Amino acid sequence: MRLLALITFLITIPKMAWSQTNFNYGPELGISISQFSSKNEYNIESRGDRITEKKMPIVSPVVGFKGQVIIRSHLQLTGSLQYQKIGERYRYHRDGNNLLYGGTYTSDEWKNQTFQKLCLPLTLGYLFKTGKQQSSIFVGIRPNLLFSGNYYYKTKLDDHSDNSKDFSTVYEFNPLQSDETEIPAKRFRNQLLIGASTGINQSLKMILSFSIGQSINYSQYTPYSSESYSGKSLLNSDIGISFAYLLKPAI
Repeated sequence: MRLLALITFLITIPKMAWSQTNFNYGPELGISISQFSSKNEYNIESRGDRITEKKMPIVSPVVGFKGQVIIRSHLQLTGSLQYQKIGERYRYHRDGNNLLYGGTYTSDEWKNQTFQKLCLPLTLGYLFKTGKQQSSIFVGIRPNLLFSGNYYYKTKLDDHSDNSKDFSTVYEFNPLQSDETEIPAKRFRNQLLIGASTGINQSLKMILSFSIGQSINYSQYTPYSSESYSGKSLLNSDIGISFAYLLKPAI
């Protein structure tokens, strides 16, 4: 009799625990940027030069797979595997005056930093009702694995009075490779993650998120660059919107 009661207890407890949880999983698709665009224009009064600088983020698709567990109606645990790109495009233009030989010139620089990464966001959220659908706010961590990288640099000088002084050069390397850099970028990074989500229908969910971590730093000399040092850096932040189509497992 006691053995029968023990068996009944062991069977009932897991069923009760499972009945208070809700597990869903499915594909996730969205877009992200690492930062916002910026533009800076200024003059060097002592020379009469005009300089324009622009920074533009790389817009990347986010492709992944998400799973979530809802416990007791209000607690939400999620985990995902995501692929995305991060990066920045920098443009420098200078209309200058040659004070030594006279005449004018234009100088242009292009710098592109791009990394591809896999991310594993893990979050804890609080669920609440918004109309007929459930919404949530959440926090968590987002480990990153950088598996591909590229730094592209091009410079061009056009001397308007002496074409023999014109020149152009291109330089490119992989910031993750130790044989192509002085100090390579670390492949493993962590980010803090905050966000909110809301249901569109029973299966489709919209997710807004912001992630930030330590900058991606590396060092390599770039010939003919206006940079006075070889250290380079990219802000490791992500602002994203995605949609997940979540299904219930067949149990």
